[in-house]
Amino acid sequence: MKKASFIGLFFLFTAVSAHAQYLSRLGRFSVDEIKGCAPLTVTILDANLITTGQCTAGFPCLMTSGDGSAAQQNQFTITYTQPGTYTLSVLYQNIGADDIQITVDPNIQPAFEVYTCSGFQTSIKITDKTYDQYFIDFNNDGTVETAIPNSNNQTASHNYGGAGTYNISVRGRDVNSANNCAAQVQSFTALPVLPVPQINTLTVLNNTSLQLDFTPQANIQYKLEIGINSGTVFQQFQTLYGVNTVTVPNLQTENNFYCFRLSAFDPCTNTNTYSAPVCSHNFDLAIENGNNRLTWATASVAVVSTEIMRNNTSYTIIPGSPNQLNDVDVVCKTNYCYQVINHYAGGGRSISLEKCGDAFTTVTPAAVTNVSAQVGSPGVQLSWQQDPGFSV
Repeated sequence: MKKASFIGLFFLFTAVSAHAQYLSRLGRFSVDEIKGCAPLTVTILDANLITTGQCTAGFPCLMTSGDGSAAQQNQFTITYTQPGTYTLSVLYQNIGADDIQITVDPNIQPAFEVYTCSGFQTSIKITDKTYDQYFIDFNNDGTVETAIPNSNNQTASHNYGGAGTYNISVRGRDVNSANNCAAQVQSFTALPVLPVPQINTLTVLNNTSLQLDFTPQANIQYKLEIGINSGTVFQQFQTLYGVNTVTVPNLQTENNFYCFRLSAFDPCTNTNTYSAPVCSHNFDLAIENGNNRLTWATASVAVVSTEIMRNNTSYTIIPGSPNQLNDVDVVCKTNYCYQVINHYAGGGRSISLEKCGDAFTTVTPAAVTNVSAQVGSPGVQLSWQQDPGFSV
């Protein structure tokens, strides 16, 4: 009922505007337009509302547009090319001048976002706030399917009924304004179902933030969800549109692991199509005697293999999702840097923060045997037997 009422108001507005006439300040002449987008053409419809025989070839009037151009006799059509407020004046020979104010606005193409819905539908959100009303042509064929007023909920939807690529046109218009503002046109492809999204890479940047990279599909609205120390319990974190990367701040990556999943959101049905989750690591490195001990916590959902990077080179790849590694292949007093990379089904990756440390080795030497002392010149000579298995 509300939609039908609004469409009725729209056609009433169109009909009234098509035949609008605006009177001058003193009521001596009328024009067809007093406001519109640049360039705006204004036509003096009748210069003899209270007179007769004025503004004719034999008894001309002097028209001044107010835009700095020279006055012209009997100039009934004036085009304003630049935005601004102008005073259009008509000087009569025997009764003086009359005028009317003309407002020319910047010609702004309304910005809007196009969202893909399932079932060959689309939903659009007009983000522009310039105009009083917006007119939507879902096929860009000259027929306006929907008109909506300026509000905090400038949305509309449409069902195409089948697959295909269409052009959606949106233009704005103010009340009591010419219908001459430029339209913004965007291409849209109708789909039967929303494609399943995928997070390509999760990279821990530092102790407080990480970065997510994914490949978005055109006209899909995404919702990012987060799970703290869980790969199964999520809460909504952020709405994404027209971006392929997002940085998540204010985390504690040294104390927690964070899981994320991305959903393709259908605004027509308020449903989600979810990606598989990708999780960070709570990663620690302990330097022990002859062993660099790597331990980490994460969720194992959909993890195919775990790769350990050592000094920027792949050191080992372990099937599945282990949670520790003992690196005994180390040299004393040598610096080693490690990263843990989880590889997911579908090609996604999670890359941990790099951890570094100097290896060390403490070995107790074997005791010496058969120690003897012999006094001679120039002093005391000591001798012993050393374990051949220990090299000092």
